[in-house]
Amino acid sequence: MFKFSGKRPANLGAKNGKLAPVVNKPNNVSSQADVNDRAHYVAPLKFTGDAAAAFQKLLKLVRRSRAPAWSRRTANTCTPSSAHL
Repeated sequence: MFKFSGKRPANLGAKNGKLAPVVNKPNNVSSQADVNDRAHYVAPLKFTGDAAAAFQKLLKLVRRSRAPAWSRRTANTCTPSSAHL
């Protein structure tokens, strides 16, 4: 789909149940960051009931959001397995 000239970072995805630590940029947030890191910590999304149904609700929210077009396109092709859920 896309052609990138650089190398793929080795720390993509989850390793031992954790994502890579956040980098010091304002658009980088994580629910796994230190809760005292006010610039990067966000509360985890909570759901009740069936995980697949919750994932579909999340995709619907992203598709209706004012998110950049690339993220809405990604949501259109995302599956729980491709999102590493």
